[in-house]
Amino acid sequence: MIQRFSFLRIVLIALISTASISSYAAPNVGCPGDFAFTYTSQASVDESFSDYLRAFRTTENGCAITSTTDLSTFSAPSFTGGSVTIIFEATDCNGTERCTATFTALEDCTGKASAIPVCPGNMTLTNCMSDAEAMASFQSWLEGFGHTGGCNVTTTDLSTYSPPGCGGTTEVTYEVTSMGVTVGCTAFFAIPAEVAAPGPSVPTMGEWGIICLFLIFAIIGIVELKKSYSILQTK
Repeated sequence: MIQRFSFLRIVLIALISTASISSYAAPNVGCPGDFAFTYTSQASVDESFSDYLRAFRTTENGCAITSTTDLSTFSAPSFTGGSVTIIFEATDCNGTERCTATFTALEDCTGKASAIPVCPGNMTLTNCMSDAEAMASFQSWLEGFGHTGGCNVTTTDLSTYSPPGCGGTTEVTYEVTSMGVTVGCTAFFAIPAEVAAPGPSVPTMGEWGIICLFLIFAIIGIVELKKSYSILQTK
């Protein structure tokens, strides 16, 4: 009886301990909001980015935090334009919690003109080809899209486009946006249909005439040859 009571007591204590641990959630993490600002020097960006990193935080939620994201591995973007996205994580005995924030340095657009899109010429391949060859040609053609000038430019995501099949056409509309102005241009990439193998050729009327004349002369020649052979045998 004493041994049974001790065993039940151990099981009860274990259940209570498990319930206590499971009642705790993963650690609390906090990320600052996404941030964007226009800078005129790299020093000002670096200082602002350091302040931004100090806004990330963690607090325990039942047990000690064992690891957090090393924020010292992140560097500020260039003051001429760029962004850094940080995925901040903290882990304790109950799991991992994370949040995400983005710091953006905008280019100073004072005195600059909006961007002008550049599109390659329309392309039609000379013949149908394999999928791999079509993709290689198409990717090379896409490299002709771009822009000149502009400030804080965003462009169309060309990765959404793919080459057509044989006999098809892909039309690409490329847009660039800068300083509140959006301008675009359009070009197409075409692959001709697969050409069927040629069938056996049929003689033309003129060719049939030549064939007939050849047969007639051949028959006449054979007849004359037989006559000559018969005359020789009778002599």
